[in-house]
Amino acid sequence: MKKLILVRMFAQGPNPKVTNVLAPHMSQSPNRPIAFPAPGCVVTVFETNSDVAVITEQLRQLRVFFILADIESAGVVLPPEIMVVCQPYFSAQPAPQDDRQFSLDELLDIINQTGRESLTPAQNEQLMRLTNRS
Repeated sequence: MKKLILVRMFAQGPNPKVTNVLAPHMSQSPNRPIAFPAPGCVVTVFETNSDVAVITEQLRQLRVFFILADIESAGVVLPPEIMVVCQPYFSAQPAPQDDRQFSLDELLDIINQTGRESLTPAQNEQLMRLTNRS
């Protein structure tokens, strides 16, 4: 699996369209993606077996300004203000997925702290089930 970094420039927070593009690529990994704000952008670190060119083309179609790179092979160099925030996450191992059932409040807390794209596929399914009950 490749460990990728997606930097969405000028982003204020999660973008549902970007989340929908990334979800199928992230679902291949047993590890949870990490998303966090950085100065002037939102950064997502995730693992995938997908071709980077395929993900890049799908993101281009959304007309969002982004940088997508393989962390281990690309020698990622970002502005120092962003690198300071990102550095701890480059070596962090995401927590493995589990079958735990989350409450709606817990899922919303995760989204508030790390962004919608940080939810695992199982958590996304739980969120959909919980919000469709209303």
